[in-house]
Amino acid sequence: ERNPDWPGATVAENGCLSCHDLHTAAMPPRLITKIEENTCYACHNGTVAATDIQAEFNKANRHPVALATPNPDHDATKVEDVLSMPMHVECMDCHNAHAVQPADPMITFNPSNIGAPHTTAPAANALIAGVTGIDANGSPMAEIANQYELCFKCHGRPGQGPCGGLPAERCTTADTFSMVRLDNVYNIREKVASGTPGLISYHPIEANNPSNNTEVPSLRNDVPAMNRTTSLMYCTDCHNNNTSAAAGGTGPNGPHGSTNEMLLAQRYSLNPLTPLATIEYELCFRCHSEANILSDASFREHDLHVRGNDKACINCHDPHGSHRFQHLLNFQTNSTAGGTWTITSDCADGGGGPGSCGRPEPTWEDNGLFSGACWLNCHERDNTRRIEHINWGY
Repeated sequence: ERNPDWPGATVAENGCLSCHDLHTAAMPPRLITKIEENTCYACHNGTVAATDIQAEFNKANRHPVALATPNPDHDATKVEDVLSMPMHVECMDCHNAHAVQPADPMITFNPSNIGAPHTTAPAANALIAGVTGIDANGSPMAEIANQYELCFKCHGRPGQGPCGGLPAERCTTADTFSMVRLDNVYNIREKVASGTPGLISYHPIEANNPSNNTEVPSLRNDVPAMNRTTSLMYCTDCHNNNTSAAAGGTGPNGPHGSTNEMLLAQRYSLNPLTPLATIEYELCFRCHSEANILSDASFREHDLHVRGNDKACINCHDPHGSHRFQHLLNFQTNSTAGGTWTITSDCADGGGGPGSCGRPEPTWEDNGLFSGACWLNCHERDNTRRIEHINWGY
């Protein structure tokens, strides 16, 4: 419902009164007209702004701006310390209402129109200008320069998990299942920031990793913004509204809400036993060629794994990064998504049990370009449970 005091049809015509009320402000510290997101919804419900952001927050997977209104964890005076503030999210945590301007979407490319305008990763554009963040080293920033620094404000705080709490605590988005990764690292900054001690492979959010990415033959070669040595990507290439430009749609951009779990723009199966179907892995196939993967160009039994044995990408690859192996290999040692599923070493050289071969955990050995070996309980040959992949690669 539009404010009856607004004489104009746009924010510019109504000026400060669009958000501020001199005498009856619901949030006195800043003279904000209504409580938190309700001020934003007065325009961003499709009646004034071109897109309906309010509807995005009604989706099953969303940033919880409406978890509490007013939110006791949010400092309305805007003096929050990004390293010590209670974990929460409100519109102004990501957007500065006085600095924001229209801008192209922060994506590497639109899968429905590769030539469509977009911002160049990882730069923060005017949609998120003038907000605080945390840099790749874990230090606070008064104003971000890159998009990932905004995401790190909550998902990369030093010594915490991806949504606060203890380092091993997961986000409540995954509230219907649990999963455990071999490296047991879940802080997103520590999974993608190239300078993180122990980080071996990662998606190029903050820096490219040519030593790993030159061994990625599945990367599409028809997208000008992508290459194996210098190109970078946005967090919002993957985490976005399911009808956004990142998904090839025309809906609102940004990770406000999505019908897909983990606030993903496109489908990505979290069930480790999901049969291969393009629709189930459309997020991966946005950048990686399905035909190339199924042709075994990088690994002679890729097709056998994902199509022949119905083993999902998530079993072997950690989409953010790995502290264990190259090629984003970071075995999912336990999952309850779609039933209980475990991956262990369990190698038995002529008998024995887990670790009897000197490898107490699931292991991949790098034997050079497109060559390696896995030691996993799901591989068994000649009573050794070791299978060599002569043509291994990501």
